[in-house]
Amino acid sequence: METYQYDRELLNEKGQRHGTLVSTSYLFDGLAYSHIYENGVLLQTTDFRYQIENQKELVGFFKDNVPYEGYFISENEFEIPEVSYYENGKCMAMYTTTLTTILETEMNSTPPVLVKTSFQNGMLWDGLHHLGYQLGDAHLLVTEYHTNGAKTHVDFWLLGMHYAELIKLNFIPNGYVIFKEKIEVEDSEEIDPEIDTRSKSLTVLFNENTKGKVTYQVDEKIQLAYEFCEENLSNKMLIIPGIVSYNVSSSNVLQYTQKYNFESTISSEDNSYNHNLILSFYMNLLYSKIPKLSTTAKNDYSQLFQEHHDFESGLLLFINEEKKPVEGLYFEKNNQTYSYSKYKKGEKTEKKEGLSIENIKQLFFQNK
Repeated sequence: METYQYDRELLNEKGQRHGTLVSTSYLFDGLAYSHIYENGVLLQTTDFRYQIENQKELVGFFKDNVPYEGYFISENEFEIPEVSYYENGKCMAMYTTTLTTILETEMNSTPPVLVKTSFQNGMLWDGLHHLGYQLGDAHLLVTEYHTNGAKTHVDFWLLGMHYAELIKLNFIPNGYVIFKEKIEVEDSEEIDPEIDTRSKSLTVLFNENTKGKVTYQVDEKIQLAYEFCEENLSNKMLIIPGIVSYNVSSSNVLQYTQKYNFESTISSEDNSYNHNLILSFYMNLLYSKIPKLSTTAKNDYSQLFQEHHDFESGLLLFINEEKKPVEGLYFEKNNQTYSYSKYKKGEKTEKKEGLSIENIKQLFFQNK
């Protein structure tokens, strides 16, 4: 439960809280909440900060020091309110809101709209779900939107000491779109010329189970694109001009992802290569496995924000238009063992054979 602070303490002769204690809201003109104690035991809470179904006062009653009847308010690590509704000691429903709504509340001094979260058979059915990740010195707040048991879209808030940015994701049939909405300005002269106000999006579409296409768009026009395929390594991979990355699956199988058929409509005068988060997603996926996000199962969204593999890690292979390896590692499988060849500037500099999957993991995936 939330850690409460009051305008003034009321204590009995034993130094225990006793009576009605109140806290004034810094956002609204009036009380934030009032609580009734009896000899140090919290009996009843009344919260005035949030509204649910036109109820301006959210009242909750405790029994044996635990929530029993009514509404009980807490906050997550990002100070987003989470309200639990109890009947006869059982949690029947939950309510929460988004960081966007909280920011609008602080700007407009209006009560935030709380969204009901419902469950069926222990699974989130409708409403919001918050997830948090640590990304170096920054935090990633993920808010999933659920309808009829499936995720429909996601908000990503990147939060730093003096930085906050909102990126959104929409699920589409067989894939997803990550996008940054266009910045609307009344007077273009009022905005920093270094800020790119155009809309940007990254579409990941799986055409088949292991094949698909990635496109980067600016103002709904395709600027960059490539196709990809993902396969388990069996014997020799098909050599296609492009980039190959490697990973070991959860079933202990060496896999590779090929990126090929690259497209670009960016001219030398275009500033579409200006740094932005959506373009960073495009580059990150270029050098790694393409995440296949699920609308029903749990997702690890942090993989979208991981920086691409350093070339020196060796887990990439660059193949030129003549279908010849130029830089990186070329793996082959021979029955139950693996071999690899290392290339530098088109020359084979090293070759090893007779390796097990455990040898491969030790050599190249130890720190992954």
